[in-house]
Amino acid sequence: VRIVYNNMLLTIVIVFLTFLFLRLSYKRHQLNKRLKGFASPPGYPLFGHLFMLTSKLGRIPNLIEASRKYGGYLKLELFFGVPFLVITDKEFISRVINGYPLLVKDAMYDLTDKWLGDSIVVSKPEKWKKIRKIVTPAFSVQSLENYVKLLDAPCKTLIDGLKKELSGEAFDILPYMIPCTLEIITASIMGIKLDAQNNKDLDYISDSEEISSITLRRIFNPFKQFFITYVWTRDFWNERVTAARIRKFTMEVINRRRRMRSKNIDKDIRGCLLDTLLDAEYDGKPLTDKQIMDEVQTFVAMIQPPPALVSVFIAYHNMVMHRITF
Repeated sequence: VRIVYNNMLLTIVIVFLTFLFLRLSYKRHQLNKRLKGFASPPGYPLFGHLFMLTSKLGRIPNLIEASRKYGGYLKLELFFGVPFLVITDKEFISRVINGYPLLVKDAMYDLTDKWLGDSIVVSKPEKWKKIRKIVTPAFSVQSLENYVKLLDAPCKTLIDGLKKELSGEAFDILPYMIPCTLEIITASIMGIKLDAQNNKDLDYISDSEEISSITLRRIFNPFKQFFITYVWTRDFWNERVTAARIRKFTMEVINRRRRMRSKNIDKDIRGCLLDTLLDAEYDGKPLTDKQIMDEVQTFVAMIQPPPALVSVFIAYHNMVMHRITF
């Protein structure tokens, strides 16, 4: 009886796996028909092009090389045929960015929920339109002109720090750029002056770097993309602890700004994004602390290396800044 039972169970498992394989193969075939304009470099059975993207240092060079060799429309397969599209065509990217019907975010954005919550970056089109309408006044020409005044002090501190490294040897510029960017963002977006460049032990910077790395590892690791397998990894618990610290810091800054407003302090930086959110209403009600925190955290997340480099270089390049703000 036990042998018969085991055989039946094995048969059911084999039939189920066969059905699943055929279903995935059919979906893959249908998807490939829709993506026939995308070139696909040679990959490995089962794992596809996963190994092309696992190297932290070689990821971008590999994609650039593949784009040069196979064109501006690439279809990579990460795991079990799951497609990963890489598009470098400028006109196509412009249509996607400016396309109103394309506001629905990819499922990969759900991996940032512990970090960014349901902010404008990841929200659905209906909420995106409402929040976009709320935050737009904070980025008017007049507001941007006021922000420029806040760039001088952080940039001067940055230059003083960089001068100490001018010994002729190469050095890592990011430890200087990221705290400077955090000062610029908290001053202009949140109306708070934060001495991040002279406070090297500020946990928020290291926490942001950690949670950004965790998110990238989840994106490029198929086993960490599913909650049922991700929950057994160390990154799952590190993400929960780190995200809690990040959001605690953000909430402390929000409450600090509330106290400043109640005491009428720093009127010269009124009208920042945080002030706009504190005064705004969503569906006839004031924004909740979580809604405010989600939107603020999205902008503070710009202290990551690429935005940090861009924001500081633009801030100190007078000609470019003049073109942007005027």
